[in-house]
Amino acid sequence: MSALFHPGDYVIYRKQKFSSHPGPHAKGIRPCQHGDFYSYEVDKFWLVVDVESANKVTVCTRRGKRLTLNADDPALRHARWLERFMFRHRFPHTHDAASARA
Repeated sequence: MSALFHPGDYVIYRKQKFSSHPGPHAKGIRPCQHGDFYSYEVDKFWLVVDVESANKVTVCTRRGKRLTLNADDPALRHARWLERFMFRHRFPHTHDAASARA
């Protein structure tokens, strides 16, 4: 069963990345097979701006990009209240999301 999302919900998306230099927010860092690159995950902090009927969710990033994701993606989840408080500076502000919506 997929989680129900509503416009204005704060969500966290765990994105998998590959690079030779993982950033400071990288989690689960693992070396790739030949050792030149690393595989890791980064949490992305987004705001839901629209929910479509076909199990799609449109989110707004901190820089104002709009992305459409499947609502049942296992990497997408609601932010817990403590995460909303601790990482409040990493979520997009509601006035930024409103300007991106227009």
